[in-house]
Parts: sequence; C-alpha cells; structure tokens
Amino acid sequence: PFGVIISLLTICRVLVESGTVGAVSKYTAERRKLAVGIKSQIIKIQIIFALIIFAFLFTLAPLIAGLLKDSTLTPYIRFVAFFIPISSLYAVYLGLLNGIRAFGKQAKISIVYEAIKVLAVFTLVFLGFKVYGAITGYLMASLVSLIMAYHYWISKDRENTAVRDNFEMSKIIKFAVPVILFSLAFNLVISLDLFFVKAILTEKAQAGFYTSAAALSKVPYFIFFALSSTLFPSIAKSTSDKGSEELTKRYINQS
Repeated sequence: PFGVIISLLTICRVLVESGTVGAVSKYTAERRKLAVGIKSQIIKIQIIFALIIFAFLFTLAPLIAGLLKDSTLTPYIRFVAFFIPISSLYAVYLGLLNGIRAFGKQAKISIVYEAIKVLAVFTLVFLGFKVYGAITGYLMASLVSLIMAYHYWISKDRENTAVRDNFEMSKIIKFAVPVILFSLAFNLVISLDLFFVKAILTEKAQAGFYTSAAALSKVPYFIFFALSSTLFPSIAKSTSDKGSEELTKRYINQS
C-alpha cells in the first residue's frame, strides 16, 4: 500500500504546491520589492485551500479506499492528510526563495529533505512501524524542509524585500489555476496506472513490484525538473524587464 499512498500524496501536494510555487516565484522575480506583500496575501488563501483539501481527503478516505478495493488504506489516507497544511506553507517559502534566485539554499533544502526522508523511513521501518513508519519519515522530512525554508527566508537581507504594499491576489490566482490544472492532469496521467493496477490486482506483492518499476521509469523526469526550477524565475525576470529579449533568448538557447 505504500506506493499507492505516496502516489496519492503526490497528487495532493500538486494541488497545494505547483501553482503556488510558480506564481510566487514569477511575481517575486518580477517585483522583488513586493515579496513581503506577495507572501502575506498568498499565505491567507493557502491556509484556507489547505484546510479544504485536508477535510476532503480525511472525510472521503473510506470512499477512496473502497475505489481501490482495499479498506486497509483508510487510516493511511487520513494520515497523509496531515501533509497538506505543511506542504501548502512550504510552497509559499519555496516560491519566495526561487523568485529571489536563492538556488543554493533551495539545493540545501532538497538535500536535507532527501537525507532525512531516507534515514527516517529506513529507521522507522526497521524498528517495526511498517507503513506508518515510512509515511512518518516523509512527514518528518517535509516538516524539516518547511522550517529550513522559513528560516532561510526570514534570515535573508530584507533591503530589497521590505515593501509591505498589498499585492493583487487576482494576479496570483489567474496564474496559479492553469498551472495547478496542468500539473494535476500530468500527475494523474503518470499515476493513474498504479491506481488501476491496485484496484484490479488482488495480490499486494504484484502491485508493489509494479510500483517499484514505475518509480524507476520516472527518474529522467525528476533529473530535468531541476533545470526548469532554475530557469523559470530567470525567464520571468528577463521577460518583465523591457529590452531584455536577447537575455531571454540566451537563457532558452543555453538551457
């Protein structure tokens, strides 16, 4: 069940992270002095959105487990719901760091996240906590990543980010919604096969083998994802500045 739960977690994270990270990164890169205002506006809507997703996932856990023909998934799905508030706040600070092009700090967060995840998952599973232990390892890594992202943001030099003027939330929403829909559709396409396999196959071991093979097939996608994360704020900044068309072309050609 672990692979199914993690795939479900990924889809939920896409809902609260993808559009937010992109929108915050874009507008922070374009108007860095308004970063504090952007943060204060987006956090309000993120908290509301996260609570809605949390309630939806927690309440409908038995129904989702029923569709996958495995009632034992219900408590795991409800446990996964607690990731949503953490992910929603993490997306805001990750977008801010990406927008000011603090790529080194983003890399540190990613390294620490992966290290804690691997260490915690193996330790807790070894101690006998099984699937709950594995999910807890993910939760611990996510929480530490949020704390690091928050710390890096508040410790940054606020000289260029101290303006607290309100930023138009409508701009963020208009940009974020299409990104969320695209990211959700993309992740559903690469994850639906696992859900179908889980619903059709009766043996959990067979579904587990399929999950492992599917995870290996996604490695190239995650390798090239780092390039897009680095390129996005740079292009957002260059396209917003007048007379920077050549710089934008250079970014694209070099990538």
